[in-house]
Amino acid sequence: IILAGIIELIHMASLLHDDVVDGAKLRRGKAAAHSIWGNQVVILVGDFLYSNALKKAVSFRSQRIMEALSEATTSMTEGEILQLQKTSDISITEEEYTRIISAKTGILISAACRIGAILSLGSGAEENALARFGLKSGTAFQMADDILDYMADESELGKKLGKDIEEGKITLPLIYLFKNASDNEKEEIKRVIDNFSEQGLQRVLALFRQYDVLEKSLARAEGIVNEAKAELSIFPDSPERDYMLCIADYAISREK
Repeated sequence: IILAGIIELIHMASLLHDDVVDGAKLRRGKAAAHSIWGNQVVILVGDFLYSNALKKAVSFRSQRIMEALSEATTSMTEGEILQLQKTSDISITEEEYTRIISAKTGILISAACRIGAILSLGSGAEENALARFGLKSGTAFQMADDILDYMADESELGKKLGKDIEEGKITLPLIYLFKNASDNEKEEIKRVIDNFSEQGLQRVLALFRQYDVLEKSLARAEGIVNEAKAELSIFPDSPERDYMLCIADYAISREK
């Protein structure tokens, strides 16, 4: 339970920092912390959550647990830096995008799954299978979140629709759209990315419908979920295995 709390502390710290970096005004439909208390306080609180999480993890005196957590926190920061480097860069590839979301989201869920195997004294093969399951499930979760940014009910999603494109985040739907769009449409898309407007967003959403981009993006996320579920074939049938399969399915079936 304590280690589960540690994972959540790291997660919360990353959200606090992300909202500052992104300038996000909302988090789950409520005012983001930095818009209430300011960037300085929120960054320091995020730092405290990170450091306190690792301090508590040290008390388990497990080198392998610390390695999993350290790798996760390092990778999460690298993912954020890579995402900043690719801001408004329409030339970003699907492989680069997947690397970013795997580092930002997949790696922390992977660490949580690996630590579960470490605690239960699972075999090396079981530990690696669970780690891969977590990485793929987390990657699909973030991919679905990026798709929801363009298709969910704003009141349910808890953030402004199209916020990613407004922030210059080039996610899978835009990558797929740019692959299929005509030269004139590509120029339109670039203008929306460089000078966001509500009218421009509506044009992009219309192009998404024209090229079935959101459906193709969801199909890609579903493929990753199926890969994640296949990793659990190493384990015998059990209620716990069924719960894990449900978690993977939830990654792409949620609406917010």
